[in-house]
Amino acid sequence: MKVKFISITLIVVMVAIIAYNHNNINEDVVLMSNELVDKATVHDSLIDKSIIVYGTVKEKLSTNSKYALLLEGRNEKNILCQLNENQIVKTKKIEINDRVKIRGIYKGKLSDLILLNCELLDHTYD
Repeated sequence: MKVKFISITLIVVMVAIIAYNHNNINEDVVLMSNELVDKATVHDSLIDKSIIVYGTVKEKLSTNSKYALLLEGRNEKNILCQLNENQIVKTKKIEINDRVKIRGIYKGKLSDLILLNCELLDHTYD
């Protein structure tokens, strides 16, 4: 009887752990821009993860029909956020030094950190 109880308990715990891990696979990682720079500089565990980053707009960039925002980072490393095409109207309202909240997929770092498929979630005017 005791062995049966322990076996059932272990099965329930294993199912709970598997369900918990499965539900947390696609969660966003939420960081301030300087925290993202620090974490990405140390290791590449964030590659291909959905990141929500809070930061200050340093520069607005556009080429052809592509728009991007450069967020201030730390130690001369900034965050380049390439925005989805459906974000163009929102992007035009943004000015330098505005604070933004952006969700994108972290792809790695060159001279700056790269977030692709970005979506503007929030925008604070200065």
